[in-house]
Parts: sequence; structure tokens; C-alpha cells
Amino acid sequence: MKSIEELDLSWNEFIDKLFTLTNLRVLKLEHNQLEGEISEQLSSLTKLRFLDISMNQFSGQVPKVGHLLPDLQILDLSRNNFE
Repeated sequence: MKSIEELDLSWNEFIDKLFTLTNLRVLKLEHNQLEGEISEQLSSLTKLRFLDISMNQFSGQVPKVGHLLPDLQILDLSRNNFE
């Protein structure tokens, strides 16, 4: 399972052991009713190129992911509750 490169979990209400999938390049978690601050464990997904966590209920500061995710090309944080 660690060799998964793309995972689309859109329109669900769960997230479990996601950060062990260190080969992920595309992660779509939009519209999942995820809430709270974005986990620092996100930095373990160093191969991510595309991250969409739009339309959730994340809050707090917008995460500074540029130095943590060096391959990231597309990031969608829209429609959340960031400060």
C-alpha cells in the first residue's frame, strides 16, 4: 500500500493513516467535512505534486507548505475557515 501514487478521497467524511502513504503524488480530499488545523504530518508526503483540501472546515493559519513539500505544484485551500 505504500506504493500508491494517487488517492482520491473526495466527498467522504474520514481520514485514517493517510500520512503513511509517502509515495502519494496526488491527494484530493475536497468536500470531506474535515475540520481543525491541518496536521503537521502533511510534511511526510514529500512527493506530493497536487493537493486539494478545498471545501472543508479547516481553520487556523494557512499552512506554509512550500519548504515542506518541495514538489508541490498545485494547492487548493479554498472554501475553508483559515484566518
